[in-house]
Amino acid sequence: MTLTETPLPDMPAGPAPYVEGRPLYHVEHVTADRLCRLLVEHANRWIREGDGPIMASLKDKSDPQTRLYFAAQGTVLYSFGLVRLLRSLPPKQADELAKDIWECWDDGGTVHELLWEWADEYGQHGDEAAA
Repeated sequence: MTLTETPLPDMPAGPAPYVEGRPLYHVEHVTADRLCRLLVEHANRWIREGDGPIMASLKDKSDPQTRLYFAAQGTVLYSFGLVRLLRSLPPKQADELAKDIWECWDDGGTVHELLWEWADEYGQHGDEAAA
C-alpha cells in the first residue's frame, strides 16, 4: 500500500448520500434518471429565458441577444436529444451512458478533445486547423 492509498483517520469511504434535486457532484450519484431530470430542468430554464425575443427581432446575427437566443435554442434541442436517447435505452445501459457522459465532462478535457477529433473526421476544421 502506497502513501496515497493509506486511508486517513476519520476520512469517509465515499461521497455522502445523494440528496434528490441537488447537482451531481460524484459519479457514484449519477443515474440516467437523475441526469435527465437535471437536463430537463436546465432546458426549461433556457426556454423561459428565451421567451422574450420574436423572430422579427432576431435578424441581426451579430446582436448578442440574437446569439444568446440561438445558443439557448441549441441547448434545449441538445438536452431534448440526450434525454430522449437515455430514456430509450434499457436502464442499465442508460445509467452506464449517463456515468460516461458525466465522467467525460468532469474530466475537463475529454469533451473538447472528442469534439475536435469528430470535427476532424467530418472535415469541419478548414483553415482553423492550421492555426
